[in-house]
Amino acid sequence: MRYKPSDHTFVICAYKSSPYLEDCIRSLKLQSVHSSIIITTSTPNEYISDIADRNGIEVFINHASTGIASDWNYSLKCVKTKLATIAHQDDLYEPDFLKYTLRELNKGGNSIMAFTSYYEIQNNKKITSKSFINLRIKEWMLKPLTFICMQKSRAVRRCILSLADPICCPSVTYVKRNLPKNLFSSEYKAVLDWHAWEHLSRGEGRFAYIDRPLVGHRMYSDSTTMKMIENHERSKEDLMIYRLFWPELIAQMIDRLYSLSQISRKKHKADEK
Repeated sequence: MRYKPSDHTFVICAYKSSPYLEDCIRSLKLQSVHSSIIITTSTPNEYISDIADRNGIEVFINHASTGIASDWNYSLKCVKTKLATIAHQDDLYEPDFLKYTLRELNKGGNSIMAFTSYYEIQNNKKITSKSFINLRIKEWMLKPLTFICMQKSRAVRRCILSLADPICCPSVTYVKRNLPKNLFSSEYKAVLDWHAWEHLSRGEGRFAYIDRPLVGHRMYSDSTTMKMIENHERSKEDLMIYRLFWPELIAQMIDRLYSLSQISRKKHKADEK
């Protein structure tokens, strides 16, 4: 199947009054190839409505939201095209994100999803793998997936995911026909994306990987990711995922090693200040 820009939709999952929402929209409108853009929200308000109206974007409201998993599943259901990218309201997309995503998906073979490398945005500064070891490790982990034969391998995908989650959620484009009815589980709050990759890694098809940092993932003290790291909710759920791959003793050992990366993140954050 050959995918065209018209086969794709960016669905922005928006909450409350993010000061970065319009920047995210701008980065999607500046794509070198254009596709549809919609917004979904479970916190409808005038701020989101005004930005959507200014940019000519339709808003869908999840009145039955029970949390992040519910909101992300709702976002995918609102997309009517074959491909969907759940864009996070705080993040930025490089102009060639969609171009390279479509190019990779069109290389052949049945794909489950496609995703890119990424950089972080901290204190409005671009942090790449050259200066942040966590990002560098994730890029190393994903190197096998630069080969199509490895992208198709269940064993390779599961081996990578059994050690950590190197996949940046907002960089993922989903092939909707290859997804379950509800991809994201409400059992998780911090690692619901990692759990979803674990589930998808069991199926047949490609994890199409673009080894280019085409998404800027914003990290700041009030972000959901940082809050869950700091209140240790993330570490509890990490162990739950490791148990899906490993016996209990090994799962606990890997979890302790992985927790060191969170210490590295906090140190890096402190150094930035």
